[in-house]
Amino acid sequence: KHYLMYTEGYQDTGETEVILHDLQSGESRIITTGDKEFGAIAQFNKAGDKVVYAFWTPDQQHPDIAVYDIATGLNEQLGLNSTECWRPVFWQNDTEILYIHQNENSGYFEVNSYSLESKETRNIIARPYDIWDIAVSPTEKFIAYAGKTEGNWNIFIHELETGSDYQLTYGSGDEWDPSFGGTDRELWFAGTAGINNGIYYLTINDSVTNNHN
Repeated sequence: KHYLMYTEGYQDTGETEVILHDLQSGESRIITTGDKEFGAIAQFNKAGDKVVYAFWTPDQQHPDIAVYDIATGLNEQLGLNSTECWRPVFWQNDTEILYIHQNENSGYFEVNSYSLESKETRNIIARPYDIWDIAVSPTEKFIAYAGKTEGNWNIFIHELETGSDYQLTYGSGDEWDPSFGGTDRELWFAGTAGINNGIYYLTINDSVTNNHN
């Protein structure tokens, strides 16, 4: 596990590449190697040997999801782009990919899962608001996400066992990009407060307990 992955390019025009940098050799390779293929928002799997990311071309109507094998250099395009697909992450011991997509009927972005084994998809979270920036907890008991309610983005967690959602932030600004720490209790996220941008931290169990009271 000696790789650094990042996106570079022109975000305003949607021309960004996913770059994989080897920290030992100092060499970099472009994962999005197709003809006029662009990508972003890549994530490693737990084993550190595969990468999943959203990609698109100028001819595509919607972004799709691809899995890149670091050892072989091969890309597998999943063909999920009947509607917009973004923010893929591995879960279920790297056997499935969690991603957001736009529901054709409601118009809201929701969370689906794609099985790399059966090639089937299933819905995980659907709410009457847009969902973005998903993250899976270390034990895979929770999914954190940004939900757009009452005109701004707030941080939520979804408990998979019960199907319950808990809102963790209530700021007047926007909070997004949640990321778990080493345990299910630790959650980091980005946010705005007035003219200030920052990185924030909270303890999940305390917040959920407060919501129950």
